[in-house]
Amino acid sequence: MWCKPLPLPCALEHSCSRLVGRSMAPPPRLPAAPAAVLCGWAFLLALSQPVHASLHDGLQLDEGVGEDHMALLQHRAQPRRQRSSAIAHFSSLSQLKGHVGNLYQTLGDARQSPGSNVTTEDIFCYMYPGYCKAPFSCPEFARNEAHEKFNEWIVNGLAPGGIPDLHVWCYSEESYQYISRCATGDLIGAAKIRYLLTRAGYFGGLAHETDGSLCFLEGYCADTDVSENTTLGEAMQLCDERYGHEDWIHSGSLFSPAENAVGYAQEETWRDPRNGYANRSQTRPLGLAACARGCYHCDVMYCRENYCKDEYYIKKYGHFLKGATWVK
Repeated sequence: MWCKPLPLPCALEHSCSRLVGRSMAPPPRLPAAPAAVLCGWAFLLALSQPVHASLHDGLQLDEGVGEDHMALLQHRAQPRRQRSSAIAHFSSLSQLKGHVGNLYQTLGDARQSPGSNVTTEDIFCYMYPGYCKAPFSCPEFARNEAHEKFNEWIVNGLAPGGIPDLHVWCYSEESYQYISRCATGDLIGAAKIRYLLTRAGYFGGLAHETDGSLCFLEGYCADTDVSENTTLGEAMQLCDERYGHEDWIHSGSLFSPAENAVGYAQEETWRDPRNGYANRSQTRPLGLAACARGCYHCDVMYCRENYCKDEYYIKKYGHFLKGATWVK
């Protein structure tokens, strides 16, 4: 959701859901990843953006249609299509070079041939300027810290020392519009752009259902502590109160309890995303992850500004609030 659970390469997320909670020895040190490799990967992420599902390409569901099987199939295929679109779009090296050339011209020097001076960092920062500034500073992170941090996240979780490490967002270009606003304190703007992209199908045709159900299951629609002026520091305190300090700071670790891993219980109890999540065993790990990734307060505002005000979601998922301990 939103604070989309993609802080690490996708393979790690799936391995976390399978391995957390098992008794095992600490993993061996991962092989070093040269900065050039990381920058090259960031470059591919940058190239994927122009061919992502646009605001008009995404699947729009008719809320009155309950058995739209084609929509369901498209929803399940959407993430795979988005992530493979960069490779599929460029069928030849010459096309790839041509695309780089167009970006290079935009960067301001059409007189030189593509690749002579422009760097992958230039292109990445052109596509995602906010990721090249504090608090993300992704190019510096890729050059100097990525390998060590990646190992630390696997072992200790995404908030080592109790502070969310926003560098995890360097791995999530699809969340750029949302998290770049969240990090600068524009919670309302972040909520609006996230909802616009979600309803346009950018994250899959049924993401609005899973997001909407989470808003009620996690009690965000009853939250009165988060405001549009809530800071990250204040959000960390709220995470301590709601989820417990040790649980959220270790989100993403291979050694955290299985029930805290994103994806927990979904295979057993979630069969149809048209009806969102079914219970808190599925959504609580996403709340922990939001805290660890530093976007809990923005997620709450995303819910309250959109789903919590919409009669469709209130009617469909509002019953999840009844009897919940957070309803004051």
